[in-house]
Amino acid sequence: MARTKGTTFSFFLMGFFSYLVLQLGCPTTAAAADDPAAQPVQIEAVDINSASAEKLMELPHISMELAIKITGGRPYQNDQELVTREIIPPDIYDKIKGRIVTRAPQKK
Repeated sequence: MARTKGTTFSFFLMGFFSYLVLQLGCPTTAAAADDPAAQPVQIEAVDINSASAEKLMELPHISMELAIKITGGRPYQNDQELVTREIIPPDIYDKIKGRIVTRAPQKK
């Protein structure tokens, strides 16, 4: 297979930019490591025993309908009860499980 001038030039550019990245590093990565604003943000977990429906709806994939089902099924002993009691589907639980907690309900 014969190479054309365009193909040869494309290989040259790929090699040149690969060399630059290896020699200089990625400037955005180095800058992000030094910039506190670029660090990951800690997201406060939502307590499924006390959060309002509005707060629950801030979670990804939680609709008004699911938020109402969650608040109506309280109290929960653990967050897995959302699935075992068929409050939310397992695939949605998998997407939010790192962002929810179950604290004991407060006694009045």
